[in-house]
Amino acid sequence: FQDVFSQLPLATIVDEFAIVLHAGLFRYDGVLLEHIKGIPVVEECPEDPKAYEEFLLVDLLWSDPRPQKGRGAGPRGPFCIEFGPDVTQQFLEDNHLKLVIRSHEVPSTLRGYEVLHAGKLWTIFSASNYCGTCGNYGGVVVFTPDKKHTFHEHLAPPLDVFARWEETGEAPQIRKEITQRQAHEEVLKQIRTKACERRQDLYWYWKRCDRQGTGCVSLLEWKRAMTAILKLNIPWDKYQKDLVYTDANGNVNYVSFVDNFK
Repeated sequence: FQDVFSQLPLATIVDEFAIVLHAGLFRYDGVLLEHIKGIPVVEECPEDPKAYEEFLLVDLLWSDPRPQKGRGAGPRGPFCIEFGPDVTQQFLEDNHLKLVIRSHEVPSTLRGYEVLHAGKLWTIFSASNYCGTCGNYGGVVVFTPDKKHTFHEHLAPPLDVFARWEETGEAPQIRKEITQRQAHEEVLKQIRTKACERRQDLYWYWKRCDRQGTGCVSLLEWKRAMTAILKLNIPWDKYQKDLVYTDANGNVNYVSFVDNFK
């Protein structure tokens, strides 16, 4: 399986108007389709990229869009970036395309798709009820030969709902079974459980970031640790306010956060 997976294309062009890729765009200006084609086939994404092509690969697999212009550090790790609508626009112009289609993260709306960057970038997330607890819809997009499109969404219930369905022989009312609030609480429960299990690892990650010994780190550093240590691919902005407080400077007291899980 791994051998086959490593041979799959990193990106696909749809009818010369859309590019489909996993995560997002690049930290460099002027990236062309020829550069993407020139990325060497490797079995694993480099953890410590150095060459130009290695950074292109990391960005294809790990970057995320943001509403602000420009580029900035992302919450997923030390080499991960976020990119704004101007980056999307320039990439499309440089490559004579109209649209970027990507996946990589549960949409903040918990729908199966999200339209961003003035309609020039779409997130299509096909995994419904991600990790069995997120309660999100899954989605696909279907194009017609004349490039018109329709979004289609589906929702997979948790396993206990499937069990009741099997027992009673009746299809559950899925939309009634999973409300957005229930899904939100389930995700928070999963985060807290994992944070309790990995509290020491979280503490030492932030301790290394806290060079002044203040007991606080930036919100970005908090997100990075939560992503890297807990290995949860979720939109932290949606859950952060239920987990931590930020001070006037936007910093998080990580000591208090870890103490909550003793």
